[in-house]
Amino acid sequence: MDFVLLLGHLKKFKNELLGPVYWRRDALRFQRTLARWKETPSLPGVGEGHRVGVLVIPWLLTRAPWFAIALGLLLARKGARVTFIVDDAMFGNSTRDFKLALESINEALQLLESDYEVLRLSGYRKDGTAPECLPPFPESRVAELANLNTIWFMRGDTKNSGRRVYQELVTDQLRESAPRISALLSANPGFEYLLVPGGIYASSGTWLQLAKERGIRVATHDSGPDCVLISTDGIAAQLQDVPRAFEAIQAEPGSVDSAVAEAQAERHRRQQGRDKFGYQAGNTESCDVGADGAILIPLNSPWDSAALGLHAVFGTSIEWVIETVRWALDNTNSSVIVRQHPGERIKEDASDDDYEAALRQSFGDHPRVRFVAAASPINTYALLDKVKVVVAHTSTVGIEAATMGKIVITAARSYYSNLGFVFAATSRIEYFDMLRRALDGQFSLDGSQIRAAWCCYYLAQCCNWVFSDFTPFAFPKWAAMGIDTLYRDSAVEKIITAIDENVPVALIRHRRKQLECAETTGR
Repeated sequence: MDFVLLLGHLKKFKNELLGPVYWRRDALRFQRTLARWKETPSLPGVGEGHRVGVLVIPWLLTRAPWFAIALGLLLARKGARVTFIVDDAMFGNSTRDFKLALESINEALQLLESDYEVLRLSGYRKDGTAPECLPPFPESRVAELANLNTIWFMRGDTKNSGRRVYQELVTDQLRESAPRISALLSANPGFEYLLVPGGIYASSGTWLQLAKERGIRVATHDSGPDCVLISTDGIAAQLQDVPRAFEAIQAEPGSVDSAVAEAQAERHRRQQGRDKFGYQAGNTESCDVGADGAILIPLNSPWDSAALGLHAVFGTSIEWVIETVRWALDNTNSSVIVRQHPGERIKEDASDDDYEAALRQSFGDHPRVRFVAAASPINTYALLDKVKVVVAHTSTVGIEAATMGKIVITAARSYYSNLGFVFAATSRIEYFDMLRRALDGQFSLDGSQIRAAWCCYYLAQCCNWVFSDFTPFAFPKWAAMGIDTLYRDSAVEKIITAIDENVPVALIRHRRKQLECAETTGR
């Protein structure tokens, strides 16, 4: 057997063998944490504030359920009336892992049931009666969420092996759980908001839509190894709170100058690969874009939640890219540069979609088509300096291009698509017409639009990411803390305030920055 293949089999065996062991270890640790936290006098059983439903779902044997329960208890510490809701409807293709996670979640919540209401989805009939004014969850929405979950699971749009089987499985599972969710929400009116993990994965998208149909605000949480994303009313990974924060600071012109300055400094760090994510290559090679200017297509990772479900014109990311390149080759003399997301050079973030192969299959080795791989030493900003038009999905590069005065066309419903500095299409005819007009020089950005792009960039990149040790990844660290210590942590306080008071965390952080600046300068 090939040595590399053997190592792969050994690694898979290790993960399958030790994954449940690690899970049980963490579950027991969390139970000890809850036992300590319950003895804290400042942790009320039933608060007098907002009534909130905190959703807890098995999440691939990750620590996400412990993080969700901790968020619920921190909200209770703030005074919220917390109900824990366990979605125990089977999801995914690993029955063993799901049951193991669910068993541990129930054990943990049993420690809290004397003080907090705990609801379980299995306690509600799937034929439960919903209010007459509410339609049943549409089959089209079930199909859409199943498709997004399949893209996530398959790590892209194009891999066919196993796709149909998985999609049919999760379609049936989502179809089964949706009426139960509707029944639970109908039988328990009065939630002012729900706190939901993700917003796409598993049934979280179903909870989000059915709650919103009832006028219930839905806050979501997502995370990386050292940071947390929060949306107080939408999907956190898609930065859906940024437009509200953007509108607020536009009404505070005195604070915009400092915001732009901080955004410019962050953009400079990002360009040099010295920002918090370090995606860009510091040393760059040149890239010829041709005499007629070029179109740059900066890709998202197609399976990332930040990009899922946001196409307004095309069905998939690969369709969008191929059709855009084909139009450019047939109708212009411009080159097209497709830039793979630099983060895909990290194995854990890579997709299974091979855009380079797809471009070659469609266009051969066409001299006007250039694919820049994730690991390429070409810096995206070196490309931005040279190209004429940028065509973005939800990539941050779309905002950065606008700060440089570049024309940005999008066929997506990103958080920045309607903020006035990019040109957003809602049909293919409009999309290709916008591309033609942009290449002909018929579009331009004025100073106010460029300034708006800088403000959006500041909120998204300087304010919306909350860097903290309070993440699912850092579970051992915060599980060892007292809940009062955790509650007083500056980052945690911003997260809990944002969720409970329905204020975008980017706006909270911006206003704190402004206050600190005023205190420092004495103004």
